[in-house]
Amino acid sequence: MSGWLEGHYCEAMADRSKLESNSFSGDTRPVGPVSPVVPVILLLVILFFVEGALMVLLATLDVSAAVEGILDALGLTVIMGPIVYLLMFRPLFRALSAAQKADD
Repeated sequence: MSGWLEGHYCEAMADRSKLESNSFSGDTRPVGPVSPVVPVILLLVILFFVEGALMVLLATLDVSAAVEGILDALGLTVIMGPIVYLLMFRPLFRALSAAQKADD
């Protein structure tokens, strides 16, 4: 990270009291930046099991290798797209929003 984002990320981490709580779910823990290691490991584990399940499912179908590859790529994209959003992009957008609110 560099520039504006790094400065705000460090400020938000230093002063977690400025971060808002997640009132929608009733959770009172601060919503803000977390270590990126946990979501990345979780994403890799989910990806491993989703790909394994897709490969087992596709092995039962009697289709050509080209069709199997296309179905594998399509299934992985459809399943992992929302998961990547939930684990990576949504926390990033929340951290940026909290940093902007703390700045104001």
